Amino acid sequence: GKLFAMDLVGSSVAIARRKAGAVLSQYGYSAEETESLLDGWFFVGDFLLESIPRKFRFAIGNPPYVRVESIPKVLLAEYRRKYSTMTDRADLYVPFYERALSLLDPYGKLSFICTDRWTKNTYGKSLRALIDKNYSLELYIDLYGIEAFESSVMTYPAITQFSNSNLDRTVLLHNTSFS
Repeated sequence: GKLFAMDLVGSSVAIARRKAGAVLSQYGYSAEETESLLDGWFFVGDFLLESIPRKFRFAIGNPPYVRVESIPKVLLAEYRRKYSTMTDRADLYVPFYERALSLLDPYGKLSFICTDRWTKNTYGKSLRALIDKNYSLELYIDLYGIEAFESSVMTYPAITQFSNSNLDRTVLLHNTSFS
């Protein structure tokens, strides 16, 4: 499959499947072809714990912003055991970066829209070190003060793009208007 989508929330996967199915139907795919494609593309599961036995050229995501205090203790222990970036008071989105980066093929690129707190806080130190050692930050769009989501969120969002190669510069955009 050319597409892989996973979410822990089954209803979110169902919405994405329905929307993708409508697009496929518009392009003339039969109901049987559509279902076959959707079954190979969309999955319900824990992205941090599920086995994903392939690499990706492009990965795009919006990791969940879940405070460390809200993660059940047993699950938190498993995340900490599995992800070196899940240190100190790191929130749930931090290991999403580590996992997604590890799934890139040699020419892969990862783009996330997510809080920017890992770039500034102590708990982001191990993620920053991982990126510095193994990846390149190609693009950083600071969305502070911009309504980036349909509903109001209490965070400082940024769009980041990483590559699985060595680059010597980062494009930084600040006070960007998307109107």
